[in-house]
Amino acid sequence: MSSMRSAVITGAIGCLLLGGGQLAHAEITLEWSELPELPAPTGTHGVAGPFVGISNDALIVAGGVSFPEPPSESNMVWHDDIHVLVKDSDVDESYRWMTGQKLERPVAHGASVSTDRGVVCIGGNDAERAYSDVFLLRWDPEKEQVIQEPLPSLPEPRASAGAAVIGNTVYVAGGTTGLGLETAQRNFWSLDVSQADGEWQRISPWPGPSRAYVIVTSQHNGTNDCIYVMS
Repeated sequence: MSSMRSAVITGAIGCLLLGGGQLAHAEITLEWSELPELPAPTGTHGVAGPFVGISNDALIVAGGVSFPEPPSESNMVWHDDIHVLVKDSDVDESYRWMTGQKLERPVAHGASVSTDRGVVCIGGNDAERAYSDVFLLRWDPEKEQVIQEPLPSLPEPRASAGAAVIGNTVYVAGGTTGLGLETAQRNFWSLDVSQADGEWQRISPWPGPSRAYVIVTSQHNGTNDCIYVMS
C-alpha cells in the first residue's frame, strides 16, 4: 500500500510540474518584427564588425568594414559612420535611422558593451593596425546626437576581443595585437566606468590557449555573477 501511495504522489507531482511547465511555456512568448535596414554604404555587402549597443533607448551602430562589389576583386572598405535607430512613436512602434555623425577614425572588429553611461567601444583595427583606444558613445535624445567621450585606453592594442559588463565594471578578454590570428592573446582586463579616474586592471586569465573573435558574456550562476569566455 505504501508503494502504491508513493507512486500516486510521485505521479501527481509529475503532473503538477508538467502542467506548470506548460502554463509557463504558454505565458512566455517571443514576437519578432522587422526593423528598418541599416543604411549600409551603396554597392556593398553590408557592414561587418561595427560597435553596437543601446544608449537612452536608441540603438547605436558605429564603424565597421565592408566589401564592395564584386568582393573577390575589391579591397575591404573601413567605415567611420555612426548610425542611430530611434523610435518615432510609442503608438505604432515605428523606427527610423539617423545618420551624419562620424567616429574619430574608420575602425572595425572592436568590442562593445552597453552600460548605464552609454556604449563602451573598445579597441578594434583598420587595414594597417590594431588600436588601444576606448571611448563612450552616448545618445542625447534632446540634441538628437551622439556624444563621444574618451575613456582610459587599453594597456595594449586589441582587435577581435570580447567584452561583457557586470554592474559598472567592463571586462575584456582575448583579442589580437595585430592583424593576424597568430597575435592572439590571453589577456583579461577590467575597468570600472563609474570611476572618473579609473584605470584598466589586469586579472588572471582563463586556463587554456589564447583566443580571438572570442564570445564573452555575463550570467548569474545561482550564486554569483560570472564572466563566461567561449569559442
